[in-house]
Amino acid sequence: LKKVAFSGLEAETKNFFTILMFEEARHVEVSVMMAEAMGGYLPEPEEEWFKPIIGVGVTDAIYRPEIHLVAAAAALHCFLETLSTELFKRRFANATNPVCKEVCRLVLQDETRHGLFGWVYLSEKFPTLTEVDKRQVAEAVEYDIDRGLKGMYSTIGVPAEDRAREIEKRRLVTE
Repeated sequence: LKKVAFSGLEAETKNFFTILMFEEARHVEVSVMMAEAMGGYLPEPEEEWFKPIIGVGVTDAIYRPEIHLVAAAAALHCFLETLSTELFKRRFANATNPVCKEVCRLVLQDETRHGLFGWVYLSEKFPTLTEVDKRQVAEAVEYDIDRGLKGMYSTIGVPAEDRAREIEKRRLVTE
């Protein structure tokens, strides 16, 4: 938040980032509560290969001064929040439990807004960036796409010996 607070951003943008942090914290809270209700929350992944994927990412870039805020926002909002929106659309459509369905609806509502903000923000800021900063935007998005394909959001890059188990876990989550 320090990077956002002292960034010289417009008040409206700072306000959005503040609300976003609150909403993401709420998503984590409800996710842990749902996991506990369904049999237990695991504080970290069981698979060693997944730990570095889940624990790093462009969200870390917010805390690194050399990463342009627009690059971090593009990767986080344009890619991850848009992908999260699509995942929650499917979860909402598949949910049969009324509590699960309502949780999915509320998270979907937030994620849709977060992704939309990213695209509007990027479209306004990108033309004003230097070529170096534009390249950083591309690299940040590429980094999170790569991380997503290695297991964060897809099973394409999951080690072969774990792929079937991961596919089954994701099927159960979707169900």
